Amino acid sequence: MTRSISHIVFDLDGTLIDSVHDLRAAGNLLLEELGLAPIDLATARSFIGDGGQVFVRRSLELRGQSPDAAALSAATERFIALYE
Repeated sequence: MTRSISHIVFDLDGTLIDSVHDLRAAGNLLLEELGLAPIDLATARSFIGDGGQVFVRRSLELRGQSPDAAALSAATERFIALYE
């Protein structure tokens, strides 16, 4: 019997693996694209745990940005693409 993969799970909150370095790298690439300063490792770690969109929102807010829903959605999509 041949089995196919039907689902892939991403651990974005670090409960299964310590993904903070990769999440920070993707977040900092996003911030760089937006002309904003990067975040440090401790800050990135404190932003993890509530999903990618919250990570992006917190990162942007830390840099003085207040994205509306559409901008946050677009930034989150870009963050996920960079993370992949």
